[in-house]
Amino acid sequence: YNDKEYNEVLVNFNLAYKNSISQKSKFEVGADVKLNRIPKYTSVSGTFDENEEIIPFFWVPTDQQIDFERNVYSGFITFNSSFGKLEYMLGLRSEYTERAMNYSYIEADGSNGNLLMEKDFVDFFPTLHVVYNFSDEQQLTASYSSRINRPDYWNLVPMRRYESPYLIYTGNDKLMPSYAKAMEIGFLKSWNDNFFSAELFARNTDGLAQNYYRALVDNNAILWTKENVGNSWSVGTEFMTGIDIFSWWNTNISTSLFTYQLKVDVNTDKRTEKQFRSDSGFNNTFNLGKTTLLKCDITYRSPMISAQIERDAYWYSNMAIRKTFDDKKWEVSLAWSNVFNSRKYNTISKGEELLVNKLLVNKFLVNTHFEKESFVTLKLSYRLDNQN
Repeated sequence: YNDKEYNEVLVNFNLAYKNSISQKSKFEVGADVKLNRIPKYTSVSGTFDENEEIIPFFWVPTDQQIDFERNVYSGFITFNSSFGKLEYMLGLRSEYTERAMNYSYIEADGSNGNLLMEKDFVDFFPTLHVVYNFSDEQQLTASYSSRINRPDYWNLVPMRRYESPYLIYTGNDKLMPSYAKAMEIGFLKSWNDNFFSAELFARNTDGLAQNYYRALVDNNAILWTKENVGNSWSVGTEFMTGIDIFSWWNTNISTSLFTYQLKVDVNTDKRTEKQFRSDSGFNNTFNLGKTTLLKCDITYRSPMISAQIERDAYWYSNMAIRKTFDDKKWEVSLAWSNVFNSRKYNTISKGEELLVNKLLVNKFLVNTHFEKESFVTLKLSYRLDNQN
């Protein structure tokens, strides 16, 4: 396939005002505008000749063009204050989104097609953060936050493209943003340059967007797109500690233990998936003299499920060394990613039953092996002045 976009225009504008109501109380109010316009976006699927010119498939719509526009207008206000050992911050953000697409194409029989898709919506996002300081070394925190995850424009434009003879992609003009809410309670204990933290959390995502696959009878292929597959919950705990074992060796360990539940709701596909997960990280920093720094880390990712995919667990390790010269003006960094070549896993994709041309398509099963090879990067930099 051959995709092209023309003359995209992005405009971002932010204006904020801060002021103090009293010695302990402050507020901020502001506006944020994000404008995105792509007046022309085209896609052609077919075969390529020896001159790398594309020969379109005769059964796929030709001259597929999209005029895309998405504008987001936001306003926000925050207020933070304290009394005694308690500090808090309140916030509210509102967003108005306008989205429009004009999709035109030519059918295989030569007829013209045109679809105009418009969607406007308003969202509100409250936040609350509270900190109670038992002392300078001990804190108790609580927070509630909400946020939005917007799809990229290529997930929205409904043009069909062939990524291979058996794998077809199309955008989804009905795709909506995902809305995430997080509630967290944490405790932090610090001493000298060391710390320990523990956190309980509950996180919910509504309208979760994931890749979704369907089998097609017509051409023995699989069609995939982004879908709002349902809502998910993650409930669990997270621990983290950072300790100076020696003056030249700092280690940081973190682990998350949580239950994950996904309620799938796509067309006739309605079910609940559950899983217990544990993700961990082990990071080490070694100061080898005043000008040399060595970093080593190990990361573990537990098995993961989505609406249609099950992924194996995997782990990997990275190393990096950094050396400075000439009063830190020169810096050389050598990094080795995936040291043991262990970043590899299998996935199983399970497709839904689909009614196509009054025929019931059976569920399909696709096994995929992913493997990322280790690689080394070298970076040389020079500072023109003494800014960090």
